[in-house]
Amino acid sequence: LAGPDGRFYYVNNAKCRSLGYSREELLSSYIWDIDPDMTKERWQIEWEGLKKRGFQKIETRHQARDGRIFPTEVWVTFLDFHGREYVCAFVRDISDRKRAEHALQESEQKFRVLAESAKAGILLYKDLKFVYANPIMEKMTGYAVEQLVGMDLLDVVSPEYRELVQSRGMARQRGTPVPSTYEFKLLRRGGETIWVEVSAIPIEYRGERAVLATLFDITDRKRNEAELQDAKAQAELYLDLMAHDINNLNQIGIGYLDMALETLPLDADGKELLERPLEALEASNRLIGNLRKLQKIRDGGLKFHEIDVRDMIAAIVPRYASAAGRDIRINCRGDCGCRVLANDLLDDVFSNIIGNAIKHSRGSLTIDVHVNEAVAGDRKDCL
Repeated sequence: LAGPDGRFYYVNNAKCRSLGYSREELLSSYIWDIDPDMTKERWQIEWEGLKKRGFQKIETRHQARDGRIFPTEVWVTFLDFHGREYVCAFVRDISDRKRAEHALQESEQKFRVLAESAKAGILLYKDLKFVYANPIMEKMTGYAVEQLVGMDLLDVVSPEYRELVQSRGMARQRGTPVPSTYEFKLLRRGGETIWVEVSAIPIEYRGERAVLATLFDITDRKRNEAELQDAKAQAELYLDLMAHDINNLNQIGIGYLDMALETLPLDADGKELLERPLEALEASNRLIGNLRKLQKIRDGGLKFHEIDVRDMIAAIVPRYASAAGRDIRINCRGDCGCRVLANDLLDDVFSNIIGNAIKHSRGSLTIDVHVNEAVAGDRKDCL
């Protein structure tokens, strides 16, 4: 309690402890003895104002006996008690709160410096309303930063992506896991759209959940991807057309060579002269076929399926069973089947092995292929 003269008439134990004075010392003191911002002259002005208002909450500073000055929050009420006038003040030390506020201000200042110097769009939103937007967002959207703050986030999202952005934005604020990075079309002020990649995380903003998002303009990347896809499609079209035409030309050559071998009276050397180009044309067809298979693998079109290796090798044998001027025997033996999960290129693996054995040898040749059961631990496989 203090009177119109500024003198203390009552102090409790907590106030004595906070200032480091005894009760007797404080009861012989005045407000300006503990408040470095107060003077005797100013107190008279404050007193008259408080008499009119009746109540006031202020922030000021108090100085302890050891010289330490600390911030306080004071609720002051004017009292008329048995014809005497007083002010009753409840005082709270707010040092911790001021430190927290100062730390928050420093943190926000650092964030603004970082956000406003970044090359990406940075925004903070709560309940899908803009709370903050950096200058890059102004360039991205065509709206001034002052216009964006308070604006609905969905107003700058292309209509076909609004449901996606809304569902993920609200899910983040509820704490539901959703992908942190995704792409959508941003709607600019004039109606133009650009592609953006957004990376968003939930944060605590002034005691409530919000979302901090970083946006990168990927319009050029999307355009380049589309152009690359078009170029790829054109290249594949040209490849298919070339493969088709080369196959047709090869088939014509193969047909005429087969007719020549069957109808012309040729000696062994003459037959060999025709069989060699015939083999080359057939190899060309196989090469084109392999290229098409590799293309299918890359595009996911060549699927894995169950193949019986013994039956597959048995089907390969007739392709190499005869060669010009050579005695070639290919034996495929095995009582067990060997079924594997593979694609059609497995045929080419064994075909090349057998073909190379013939190609890199002379004279008579016997090739033995064995399919045997092998035991590895508790598993039965084929070798």
